[in-house]
Amino acid sequence: MNNLTLERKVSAKWAELSFKGAINNLFDEEYLSVLSRPMPGINFELFVSITPAFSR
Repeated sequence: MNNLTLERKVSAKWAELSFKGAINNLFDEEYLSVLSRPMPGINFELFVSITPAFSR
């Protein structure tokens, strides 16, 4: 199974921002987990992280 993740960090005076996108099961492979339950095909995740800059 293959995944792809890209992340970009941006600094501002008031905070540090992080944007992250992930593609899971990139080639839409079929597989089984414990208890023979089918797992999801290709799926996507988006993350935004904000770290305030109180001490700047």
